[in-house]
Amino acid sequence: IYSNGNEKSCDEGFFDGEGFWCNPVYEQGSEWIFKFREIVKTLGLEKLFIGSLIESLHELAVIRILHHRYPEIAKYQMSCGEDLLEPGRSRWCGNCSKCARMYIFFLANDIDPRRLDMSTNMLESEYRELFCLFNGGRGGYGYDSSRLGRDEQLLAFLMAYRNGYEGDLMELFKKTYLKEAEKREKELKKKFFGIHQTKTMPEELKDKIFKIFREELKDLQ
Repeated sequence: IYSNGNEKSCDEGFFDGEGFWCNPVYEQGSEWIFKFREIVKTLGLEKLFIGSLIESLHELAVIRILHHRYPEIAKYQMSCGEDLLEPGRSRWCGNCSKCARMYIFFLANDIDPRRLDMSTNMLESEYRELFCLFNGGRGGYGYDSSRLGRDEQLLAFLMAYRNGYEGDLMELFKKTYLKEAEKREKELKKKFFGIHQTKTMPEELKDKIFKIFREELKDLQ
């Protein structure tokens, strides 16, 4: 079995200005996994199964499970992996939309980013444009520029706020989005901490994996 780390949001898309349906991370979605299987079979690898073990979860839930259940593995997590990083320095560039997304997801799950060698305080105002919640389009990653992750960040900021984290962007969140987040909290938690249908997970592993998901997410849905 070969498993991709493709979560639920990789199947989401939007209509562009010309009316075309777009998926900014198509190569990470379940449709591409099926095409990848066809390619592998063409190459003669009939017994190799390709799927995703986390396809039924959104990234916010994946972070929760990874760091709560598998901390010895989670401490090695990285984000952008920018080629421009100097050898020996932090594995986080701290200046892209992917790092910003991971940063607020850590705070939402009450994980101190400094434990993961992420020293940048991304709640400072200079990083506003890296968060799609604040209409940010800077950062260089198609998924974040599409603003598909807006609601997931809305929930993450609400959870981080309740965890007591402070900063310029937390103040902006409180003034601009707190009421919306509180009003939609139940809906947002059901979506982003829910366990959704899966198309590519190996059937022989599904029951065991879903059991882990239910154990870790039961108090968050």
